[in-house]
Amino acid sequence: MSMLDEEINRLGIRMKDLTQRVIPDFEARAQRLYARIIMLVKDSPEREKLEQEYAKLSKEIRQRSDEMMRTKQEIDRLEIQKKINR
Repeated sequence: MSMLDEEINRLGIRMKDLTQRVIPDFEARAQRLYARIIMLVKDSPEREKLEQEYAKLSKEIRQRSDEMMRTKQEIDRLEIQKKINR
């Protein structure tokens, strides 16, 4: 297996992990948190705390989604490079 194949494989594993485990886990946690938030009185300290936690989770989801897009682009780039090198 060439170095390109190894890198493509490594990135593919990360991509699979992001799509099947990491992002869905964050999304599920965010949904549960949102359900708790909407039940609380506006401007209550507990609601504000949960909203901050929700904002952090949302940011993490965006970062992981961005990582997934970058990983996909890198896999595509390596696949093209692999074809050129044949």
